[in-house]
Amino acid sequence: MEDSLTNAGITIQYNSPYSKFKPLTVFEPTGVTSPNPNLNPPVGFHLNNQTGALTFTPVTQSEVTVISLMVSEFRKGILIGKTRREMQFWIDILDNNIAHTVSAPKDFCVLAGDTLNFNVLCSDAADTTFGGSVDSLFLTWDNAFVGPLFSVISGLYKSGTIHWAPSSDDARDEPYMLTFRATDNSCPYNLAVQKTVRIKVVDRIYVALEATFNWSQKGDTSIFNNTSEVPFSDIDSVQWLINGSVVSNLHSFDSILPLDTTNDIELRMYYDIKSDCGSLFVGGDTSSKTIMPKSCKASYVISLDTDTTNPYRIFLVNNSRGSGLSTKWTFSGGDSVLGAGTHNFTKFGKYEVCLEVSNVNCTDVYCDSVGMDSSRMLYKKEGFTVPLLNENEVNSVPEITSEGVYKIFPNPVNNKIYVSALDGKRINIIELMDSKGQFILDVQKINDLQITLHFANLRGGIYFLRVFSRQNVTTKKLYKL
Repeated sequence: MEDSLTNAGITIQYNSPYSKFKPLTVFEPTGVTSPNPNLNPPVGFHLNNQTGALTFTPVTQSEVTVISLMVSEFRKGILIGKTRREMQFWIDILDNNIAHTVSAPKDFCVLAGDTLNFNVLCSDAADTTFGGSVDSLFLTWDNAFVGPLFSVISGLYKSGTIHWAPSSDDARDEPYMLTFRATDNSCPYNLAVQKTVRIKVVDRIYVALEATFNWSQKGDTSIFNNTSEVPFSDIDSVQWLINGSVVSNLHSFDSILPLDTTNDIELRMYYDIKSDCGSLFVGGDTSSKTIMPKSCKASYVISLDTDTTNPYRIFLVNNSRGSGLSTKWTFSGGDSVLGAGTHNFTKFGKYEVCLEVSNVNCTDVYCDSVGMDSSRMLYKKEGFTVPLLNENEVNSVPEITSEGVYKIFPNPVNNKIYVSALDGKRINIIELMDSKGQFILDVQKINDLQITLHFANLRGGIYFLRVFSRQNVTTKKLYKL
């Protein structure tokens, strides 16, 4: 309900005790809750904000009033439009013809394949309230569509029955709106009353959802996570088995298993996928894997050399896990290096580099892509160098900055980092790269003395920030928490 207007922006003032929520004198007996559109006759002034149906019993002749309604249209939960409608009412005597009633359930939710039955009932008993006589009623279904069967039962007050067994083809996001109309035979005006029933049809799930899990190793600990697509809230029970024995009933757990030995892992899952209409699918599934936790784990990280006097090197830092490891680096084309060393690529581009580590009980290999793009500050030179380092040698990698030019803080960084000019040299360009040399941010033509960068959406790790003025380049290694 909205305020009615005489002109744009000028609100109509109702005479006391009337208002936009009760614009007429209506039937409101003492001691009865108002409004209540389901009583016979209806009590109070009631608007159904879903169907738009206005229900009331006027009791004073010759009253005139106006009301305004705002109709909002939503599509998939998003407001797409509004329409304002104003109406005028005037009250006249129609030979004591009080509005009859149509009653039916308001909402249903039904699964595809189930059967829905409900009745639509009519009554004109209210006509006797003010000394009138009851009328015959005629019941119809206004917006009929293929599917539901509607039958009318004869009598003074007609009643109807809906029978519907919706299929998968009938399932949809939007509910079906069934509107029924009961019309009396009073003269000279035939009064019509409507009732709308909302029906939601939900499809079932016909194929069992798979149980899946992943396994990772951290040190000597094996970590297992249930990655099944079934929502955890619909899972009734979970069982993890290692080598045939139940070890956990949680969605995720960890265990210390013998290293360099195979283990059979099994996830058993039982679920009941629910909806507002009931169970969509009841079932279960099993997933199995054979794993071998290793006493060694090959790994390396990639980092650009921040030495601006030699900007054509990429460091590969060996951070493999295990004791007594020997290492072998293998490059695209078949070249290899044992232990630490250096490998030269003669052309820019992307290359695959594999690191193999081994000890008496274990061998593991890790591969990644390494490359350098000539379009970034490389001028006319071609080729780049890849120094191969162990993790304990990382501190010897130079980190060149133009001290005294810019203040870059805080470091480590959590959400925001601030860059401020200290000697009046304006910030012209900002570049941010990750540890693999991939550009995360490139902001041109800044021309400012201070800038704030947002790191909240970046993953934790090492990043390199380059700040350009017209005379200087400052490079800073940043640590994102």
